[in-house]
Amino acid sequence: MPEERKRVSLKSLFFYEDDFSNPTVIINGQTKNAIYTKDTDLQKILEPSEMEIVRMARDLKNLKRDIDAKQEEFDATQDVQLGQQIAELKANYDQALTEYLNKIYDAMKQYEKPAQTTPQTVEKWQNKINQEIAPTEKVDEFSIFEKLDEQQIVEELEGKVITEYFYSFLIAGREVTGISWAGIKAVARFMSMQNAQHGMGGIEVLPIDIEKDIKETDQYIIATARAVDHGAGLSMVGISKQPRYITRKDGTQALDEFALVKACSKAMRNAIRALIPESIIIEMYHKWKEENQSK
Repeated sequence: MPEERKRVSLKSLFFYEDDFSNPTVIINGQTKNAIYTKDTDLQKILEPSEMEIVRMARDLKNLKRDIDAKQEEFDATQDVQLGQQIAELKANYDQALTEYLNKIYDAMKQYEKPAQTTPQTVEKWQNKINQEIAPTEKVDEFSIFEKLDEQQIVEELEGKVITEYFYSFLIAGREVTGISWAGIKAVARFMSMQNAQHGMGGIEVLPIDIEKDIKETDQYIIATARAVDHGAGLSMVGISKQPRYITRKDGTQALDEFALVKACSKAMRNAIRALIPESIIIEMYHKWKEENQSK
């Protein structure tokens, strides 16, 4: 006979030990998932605190469904604004999950289940739920910055003048700021002019040797670039790994005609960025912010 699944019980609501994302009830002798059971039936047997847990579990399921749908759309379109929305949703999901587990933990104490009310049990639940229903692929500010830089690289090729030196937007209620590809080049020019005033050389990006510095696989182009700060006597290497294919809105893939340029530009960006002190980045950001606020 198969081993009986262990239960963790509140008053009338319970969970199977191997599935804490689904609160369960017994109604008229039948075991039912409370998430998909009518409130009118649940309210006859559950305490208010148990009903709240069921509602929170439903909200988690719905939030996860929303994230999955937007993630699928983001994978197809690589839309930056959509990426920001996903990051916001995932932050909300993490907060909702923590509140959900804390609510269960408090209910366990309320209904006097001392053997089960341990932080280790709740931590085990969180790990289990994260594996089963938490988003797996994170869309963070770094991936958004990368897409924004790619847009700048292509716009430069089209002859557009780029003046957005920094990116700034909100994710989960906090301001996220990063320097753009155009901003890095502007800071490099600023440092070079300062060096020139003291009779020193500026920042130079060495030519990329297509044969030596570019490697290609079936899926990626890997570029290596070198930058030198002649004034400080420093040199740095930058490496980038750029997908060779882009995904269209319909889900099909196509060769990215700008992949090589993106790979080389990002490698140069990374090499130059490694030469720039954080203090100068901060100084330039405050100047840029003041100029934009005054417009």
